[in-house]
Amino acid sequence: MTHLNIPVGISDFAEIRQNGYYYVDKTGLIAEVLKAQHILNILLIKTLMLTANIAKLFIPIEICFADMILVFYEGY
Repeated sequence: MTHLNIPVGISDFAEIRQNGYYYVDKTGLIAEVLKAQHILNILLIKTLMLTANIAKLFIPIEICFADMILVFYEGY
């Protein structure tokens, strides 16, 4: 099996390229997501819940998230 040089903790792209680290270019994925006909949901549940809880202190939740469908799961 081939050893992959994974850049754990390295965020400098120039260093990744110069030192031969393994990386995946997802530039094409961005264009596909922007052209998609369907809605793509990428959510962080804890962040959404925190935002919803803070917002409902100041604004009725129906107004704050009028264009979203919120699904609450038990256990989160």
